[in-house]
Amino acid sequence: MAAKILGMQIAELRAANNGDLPAYAWPGGYPMFYLAADGGILCPTCANEERAKRADSDCPDDREWRVVDGDTHLEGPPMACDNCGELIKSSYGDPDCEECHGDGGPNHTECATCGAD
Repeated sequence: MAAKILGMQIAELRAANNGDLPAYAWPGGYPMFYLAADGGILCPTCANEERAKRADSDCPDDREWRVVDGDTHLEGPPMACDNCGELIKSSYGDPDCEECHGDGGPNHTECATCGAD
């Protein structure tokens, strides 16, 4: 069974976006991340690299590039892409971050600790 994200299969999502996977969910503009068959996290840039688009489900060497799922990163610390190391910030930051959530809510400035905007 093909993976579904946002109610669409990965292939359908690529087709609806001119061959690419979106960096942000619509509606809402929430940051997206993608999961590879080996369990690794891919940023949208890496998930849209040519080798990710051509990854073969029958080839064990392609597991680190074959996108099988994805989701929005709503809350929590930034996640690092397992390929390039780019940080994928969450929309609402890390609720356990004392620096920006210590007073009971985000301080609405960018937090160097958790990446909240």
